[in-house]
Amino acid sequence: MGGRGNTVADEENPFDMDMSELQKAIPVAPRATKQRTLEVKCPMCETIGFVAPQHQGKDVKCSNTACKHPYFTVPIPKKESADDGLKKKKGMSIGQVLGLVAAGLALVGTAVWWFVIRIEPVDPARLPTIVEQPTPSGGTTVDSPPPPPPKPTRMARSEIQKGAISELVRIAGTNDPNQGLAIRYLAESYAIAGQPQQSLAELTKLMNRPNDASYLQIEPLVRLYLHSRKAGVAEARKHLDQALKAAENLPQSGRGPLDAVNALAAALVLDDRQPEAVRLVGAGADGNRADYSMLWTAALYGNAFDFQRLSEIPAWLAAPHPQHASVTWVLSAWGERDKALAWARTADSDEGVDASLAVWAAHLGLSVKSTAEGVGILEAALQDAKPAGQSRAWSNYAYQRAAAGDAAAAKELMTRADAAFNSLPTPTPISMPSIKEIHDNSDLPRAGLPAAGPQRSAALAAANLAVLHLQLGDKAPVEDLLSRALDYAEAIAPAPPAVAVLKARAENARTMEYELDTLLNLKGNKQRSFQALNRFRSSLTTLEKVAAKRDQFERELIRDIAYRGEPALAWAVIQKRDRIEPAERRSMLTKTPLAFYIAFTAVAIGDNATANAIGATKPTEKDKIDEVINAIVFHMKTGNFTSAINELKTIYRAGTYDRDRVDLAVLKRVSQYQTLTRAPQKVFDLIRELPDPQVQEAAMTLLSARAVVDDQGPELYKLTSPDRMQRSLTVPLRVALARGYIAGAAAAPTPPAPKKDAPK
Repeated sequence: MGGRGNTVADEENPFDMDMSELQKAIPVAPRATKQRTLEVKCPMCETIGFVAPQHQGKDVKCSNTACKHPYFTVPIPKKESADDGLKKKKGMSIGQVLGLVAAGLALVGTAVWWFVIRIEPVDPARLPTIVEQPTPSGGTTVDSPPPPPPKPTRMARSEIQKGAISELVRIAGTNDPNQGLAIRYLAESYAIAGQPQQSLAELTKLMNRPNDASYLQIEPLVRLYLHSRKAGVAEARKHLDQALKAAENLPQSGRGPLDAVNALAAALVLDDRQPEAVRLVGAGADGNRADYSMLWTAALYGNAFDFQRLSEIPAWLAAPHPQHASVTWVLSAWGERDKALAWARTADSDEGVDASLAVWAAHLGLSVKSTAEGVGILEAALQDAKPAGQSRAWSNYAYQRAAAGDAAAAKELMTRADAAFNSLPTPTPISMPSIKEIHDNSDLPRAGLPAAGPQRSAALAAANLAVLHLQLGDKAPVEDLLSRALDYAEAIAPAPPAVAVLKARAENARTMEYELDTLLNLKGNKQRSFQALNRFRSSLTTLEKVAAKRDQFERELIRDIAYRGEPALAWAVIQKRDRIEPAERRSMLTKTPLAFYIAFTAVAIGDNATANAIGATKPTEKDKIDEVINAIVFHMKTGNFTSAINELKTIYRAGTYDRDRVDLAVLKRVSQYQTLTRAPQKVFDLIRELPDPQVQEAAMTLLSARAVVDDQGPELYKLTSPDRMQRSLTVPLRVALARGYIAGAAAAPTPPAPKKDAPK
């Protein structure tokens, strides 16, 4: 069928893509020439380049070959009103954007625009004031120059914070059903703002609400403890005692209880009560719920409100103990590097220790003033670390130092990460156990397979190292590192397809019972053979679960490298793995939804060769969440998200999807939109379109906090002020915005004091 580009989906172009726009994109020159004098900055990677003045308004390609989304439009300077410029296009349906044809895959339309956003200058909303001009001592004459125009002033952060607290006070004093939410955040906000008595008053109100869960008191109590400790109050720890009591009988669903535990655990470690923190966190939660809480807590308590940038730190990948990693980051963000390191070493497994060390090293790379300063600290910290932990720590430290602009030093550090990784033993693949082995190991953990932790940690060391090499422009070793990561993953469990074949055989009870009778020499004893069948099936179910975890782990490793702009490399790696011998070792990742994800990424960066290669294999499994989330990205150019939002609405309403995974993915994309547009007002409009109130609240908090930190708070606050939005925004969204403004005001760097004239 024909697409928007008048192409035809066939064996040569199974994605039905119009690649003509890609071919027309003008390459950006890395240096200025006589013709290319206009400086431009890539909105994705911020690489500076040069184009000709006549290229304004045209599509260009970033000069940085490592850029994940290299296509963008050169802005046209505005000459008249803010309404001038390109008109918004109508939104495209998901079927048009990422539709599937019956014979295979057809990613429809001008996909080269997927990540491309035209950044228009935003007129700052200022609050003008009259500045009195001093009168010269000799008076004015007709020859005196006219006085300069009044200088506009902007709201100070303190004014934004005061206004946000006033909004919470207003809501807390109503009978609105969301009053309790306002009271809770008001208790937190007063503590953040250094008003403990007011905070305690609101906390007392919260405690007297019988229908509110007690865990809602934990985070206000933590904030009170932090303020009291800083102020030197002797009884500060009593707030933690109250919080521990409120932490009894926590709900086992939702992100909120995990957020509260993470914050309280960090505060307990800060108060030199590490054993209590260890008991509180315990083995910790896992899955998307824990991953979401890990990043949310790191953002809110670590003042890292750019959610996408935070999530891209390699240390977070496939975290084995998300809560433990989150506490490590928070303690580091609070300036307690030594306590954070001591906490990192308390994880309940070597894999957990390795992961938390990686997080600790990543924050170290973010916080030190120079690379050399951090090297000595990291060397001392890693003296007793395992090789995988050492490699992950050096990789993440170097990653952050490269992000800080010290690529030369990061390349030197990369050799340390390489050396530690290369000292790891070669993995041995797990073969598919025999029927008798599966039966005999039914009472053993993991159906008798060795512990997965060491292999997972080694695989993550390879994956983190691959990201570092890629970041530093050293692409050559990346494919081998990914293959080695999958070698370690293969030592975790047998390949899922091999387990699935045996699982299908086991469905025939009579045949399997006969096989077991023969293998176990039961001599036709029906009672014993029936018991043997049950033992075998129970053990096989365990084997199936651990194989599925291996499959999910492998997908995460490959998705990460595709996301970072290397879909061709990701596709090449899994193709090779699916041809490995013997056949029972093959995971067949090319037949999973991973293939679709790689295709989406290939289209995003204009890699039609990879996209077409995947389409030619006619993959049949797709991931609805990936499809919808990437459709949101597609529409970032026009800012018209209607069709994508409608599809997202079906996911939230279905109730069958993992909402924590959906929420996490949405927040990352909203953060990406804020990065690319640099216009919080546009992001505000997108958030209001989101179809779920919970993800709206989280996004609003991150938006307003980041706007203040990025010095865009006055403009956003004017747009969202209570006087303007009181009737058009729901109470939870008003509360969420206020919470973010207060957090951002507390986290934003202090502006330099005005210089005083030197005495004469």
